[in-house]
Amino acid sequence: MNHSVDVKQLKAMKQTLTRFMMAYKFALNGYQSLHLIIEIPVFMSDRQENVFIELQIRSIAMDFWASLEHKIYYKYNKKVPKQLIDELKEAAVTAAELDRKMEKLHEEINYLKLVDDEQEEANEFEINHVKFPLPDELLKLVTNDKKKLGHK
Repeated sequence: MNHSVDVKQLKAMKQTLTRFMMAYKFALNGYQSLHLIIEIPVFMSDRQENVFIELQIRSIAMDFWASLEHKIYYKYNKKVPKQLIDELKEAAVTAAELDRKMEKLHEEINYLKLVDDEQEEANEFEINHVKFPLPDELLKLVTNDKKKLGHK
């Protein structure tokens, strides 16, 4: 059965999605993720039911870790050796460190791109929405004059 969603339903969904509970989960075993409890409307053929869902947001590295942890605890039919538990926790710490490092690299790349874009814009001028590059010799003169005046 195909149900179309009208504008009223979309507005109700938007309003409902703004009411949520958020928790950052940091478990003793090293697991880290953001958990959202969200109430969303489910549209049936004859009525609307509001249901709560849990949305987990985690990095790719932590998702990989969680999949392995699940396999160990729920698929392994014996008591999990302490050494394996310790290594799993260490792996979670390593995954979190990797996440922080990758985020830092991402921020640095975005900063470098911004600096490059600004530099590129400084090397051109615009007339009637048409950009023209400034000649290299003119840029050298302007740069040298700035240095003489004490500007970087």
